[in-house]
Amino acid sequence: MEPSDCVQGNCNFDQSTMIESYTVIESTQMQRMEDGGYQFNDPIQRRIIASITSIVSAIGLTGNTLVIVAVIFSKKLQTKTNVFVVNLALADVLTCSLLPFQVLALSVDSWPLPDWICAAVGLLTWICLWTSNINLALIALNRYNIVIKTKEDYENMYTTFKMALWVIFSWVLPTLLMTVPVAFKFGAMGYSSTYKVCTVRTVISNSKTDWYGPLSSVIIKVPSLIIITVSYSLIFRHIRRHSREMLAVYDLPADSRTVTTQDVEQGKISQAAVSMQRHLFRRQHKITKNLFTVFCSFVVCVMPFGIACLFTSSYPIMPWVSVLILLNSSINPIIYGLKHPNFKEVFRPLLFCRWRKIPQPSKVLTSVIEGRERNDRQNKL
Repeated sequence: MEPSDCVQGNCNFDQSTMIESYTVIESTQMQRMEDGGYQFNDPIQRRIIASITSIVSAIGLTGNTLVIVAVIFSKKLQTKTNVFVVNLALADVLTCSLLPFQVLALSVDSWPLPDWICAAVGLLTWICLWTSNINLALIALNRYNIVIKTKEDYENMYTTFKMALWVIFSWVLPTLLMTVPVAFKFGAMGYSSTYKVCTVRTVISNSKTDWYGPLSSVIIKVPSLIIITVSYSLIFRHIRRHSREMLAVYDLPADSRTVTTQDVEQGKISQAAVSMQRHLFRRQHKITKNLFTVFCSFVVCVMPFGIACLFTSSYPIMPWVSVLILLNSSINPIIYGLKHPNFKEVFRPLLFCRWRKIPQPSKVLTSVIEGRERNDRQNKL
């Protein structure tokens, strides 16, 4: 599933419908228009990747749906930051819902369904994946502004209108990157006989399009990596400096190991000060671990694909790095949902259908509870 899946030939653009315009490459042409003659034909590798993709789809659908429902049901989770978290979950849900089609494509030697379905699957998959990457950067930027900026500045930066623009931008940019080149005959959507999946393909007969795949990846991935790295580095530095300032107020040493029981017993350091010190160090350790997890997940899952796009000799590893980028869609709800204490508080009653125990129920949840109670009363009559 590689957007720089280049093919030789012309891509006819039918003005009748957008989806049909992505299915114009004939099956006879596709066989002769492959990248350097490489074919992903190993049945064992294809079965392994199909199995992993199925697992990713199931986990991703469950986890991301849970995140979305939790925010809808609890006012406690309806924060500005979670607007981007929900947008991320929505993109990942759509990605995971399309993966069964990719499993089907990997399981056969030719696409068995109508061509327009494969074209739509390839188009939507990459739009959602790029949107997911952009939202990871937007979440990092939002968290940076929460920590660094004053409350007034933050509120001015994240008004309802501005947040709506950010959300729209996260979908519009990937959509343009995927559709405009195809509309102007720089590529096509459909079944790739090279990788045995539904994907976006570029035409290598025109030298301008050789860079379409790499550029579409670099335009989104490199800025996202920079934003995530810089934002979380600055957050860590700020938290660390703030912790030192708090320790200075209590006249505590910078290293918690230098505080001994003897110091406390001799009255050099109060018990309250020691508790404050331990709390700050636990907080700093937890924040550091979470930020490191976010950074590593992006680097490990997303960047290998972006790097592979830059090299024409990377065709054999493309199926595997593509699995990594899909894996990111199932990891995101764990990082941004399950590890968050407020989400955990909502997830527990939600999983066991204990609706009334969900904190700060929204109007939607209240309506659901009232509807269920009304149905229960009617069933008893």
